[in-house]
Amino acid sequence: GGSCGDDSSAPVRSSSAPRLPTRPSDQAAHGKSGQLLIGQPLGGQVPAVSVTLDPSRPASSARRSSEAAAAGGSELDRQLGADRERPPERQPGVELQPSAERQLGAEQHVRAVEDLPLGEACATSTDPSKASGRESVFSRLAAASSYTGVAAQLCTPRAALEPCVSHAVLTTAPAERCGYSSVHTLRGHSGAVFALAVAKGVLFSASQDHSVRAWSLPSERQGFVDELRQLKTLSAHAGFVRALAVSGGGALLFSGSQDRSVRVWDTHSHAQLCSLSGHKQDIHTLCVHNELLFSASEDSSVRVWNIASLKCVRSLCGHAAGVFALAVCSDPPTLASGSRDHTIRLWDIATLDCRRTISSAHLDCVSCFAAVGTQRLISGSRDRSIKYWNLAQGSLAHTQFNAHEDWVCALVAIEPTELLASGGRDGKIKLWGLFNMEPLGTLEGHTNAVNTLLYHDGDIISCSNDRTIRLWHQ
Repeated sequence: GGSCGDDSSAPVRSSSAPRLPTRPSDQAAHGKSGQLLIGQPLGGQVPAVSVTLDPSRPASSARRSSEAAAAGGSELDRQLGADRERPPERQPGVELQPSAERQLGAEQHVRAVEDLPLGEACATSTDPSKASGRESVFSRLAAASSYTGVAAQLCTPRAALEPCVSHAVLTTAPAERCGYSSVHTLRGHSGAVFALAVAKGVLFSASQDHSVRAWSLPSERQGFVDELRQLKTLSAHAGFVRALAVSGGGALLFSGSQDRSVRVWDTHSHAQLCSLSGHKQDIHTLCVHNELLFSASEDSSVRVWNIASLKCVRSLCGHAAGVFALAVCSDPPTLASGSRDHTIRLWDIATLDCRRTISSAHLDCVSCFAAVGTQRLISGSRDRSIKYWNLAQGSLAHTQFNAHEDWVCALVAIEPTELLASGGRDGKIKLWGLFNMEPLGTLEGHTNAVNTLLYHDGDIISCSNDRTIRLWHQ
């Protein structure tokens, strides 16, 4: 039930003052002869100046030679030199990416603990900040002011939302990708769409516009595809609706919101039955197992509700930051919770006690889960990785680094065809082999973060910060 945003406020530099490539990958442009072409890497709009560098001369001499190459004290060279010496500006609200050295060290550390039992992996860390106690670990990540919700700072403000559209708009993608093609696009929400659920042939979507909407799902009859249409708008929440879940029989729909409440709806009449309160901050995700409803919140707790009585029977505490991911593995019944404190906790559903804590599960917020079979769990994180956990053997089976270009926000296991689908803040849906994590292809269509993925009746259903819902058919 989490959501993601997209930063697109990078300044545009004038072509009259191009900037030299400084990354290691750009050094190939220098060539073996030591010639540096100034101006060509930026599209050829600026005449190239050829400068021959002598490796035996000090860097200062080489710089003076390059300046002398453009006779007359070129304004271009002076601007380039100033750009090279000027430290990078940090824009408000934009988090700088870690250096390549830090990322490489992180990958080496994770590989080193992959084959350890989960208990030993918890105690293994090469991050010096983790040795100085809880306060240093969460000085950045546990700050509630920085994480008022997954996309609170990145989504469209409420005041700027468009007028509500009360019908679905159907479009068809032109090409088939990886065996799946986008056959329908639903538009109607006036804000980012955060969560999806299906009950009795009806698709429910939760949005930044404070509403839950019900849509008819397509069905093929005599070669025709029924038109998707909006059935109802469920309005009761006073904040972003971030999470949805359906009871085992499909009779009840649960919605969790930024307003700290869980609302209970009749999926047939779409009437609100009651409201559950108790969380102290935003609710990020919901999960149902038999007669129990689990709700996870920014207040770092997971509350357990009895669906029959609609009473809270336990509050599961232990995480040190907001909880964003929940999933149930069935043998023995185990609840997995993932948090912004980088940990995964495994809870015995029979006793509601914490059986194990994986303290070094990821290097950033654990944002989503997919349960596979009875004792396998796949986790996605803001560190851009996807991890495959074998809970029966108590070990990490595989890590897919850099699975997306940005946060991994959504996962769904498609067991009939042995596929795993992942959605990222880069707007892409990627398909992987379910058991070997082999990359199989990419589904492109969304223009912003993919927040939730759902598999229903052979179709993949996705929702995004671009305010749309897409149905992908194989």
